[in-house]
Amino acid sequence: MESIIMQVEDVFNITGRGTVVTCIKDTSDSVRKGDSVVITRSDGNKVQSKVKDIALVNYIGGFRNDRISIMLSGINKEDISEGDIIEIENE
Repeated sequence: MESIIMQVEDVFNITGRGTVVTCIKDTSDSVRKGDSVVITRSDGNKVQSKVKDIALVNYIGGFRNDRISIMLSGINKEDISEGDIIEIENE
């Protein structure tokens, strides 16, 4: 299975829950809780995380072009920003 690669559109923090990123999933592959995440920052540095939770923000009715929010474990809002690239490997 190929990795899912998305660009971060927005980052916010939910107090008591964690850091959430929103992006558009342009693939039919599924994102699942527990999937490994590699975040490539604009400066080239990479940060690793796991998918803690997922929510569809703008469900279009298919699997492509859904805007999703992904809660990441062990990541602070300062560790990721708009334009960074997220690569998710299904496990």
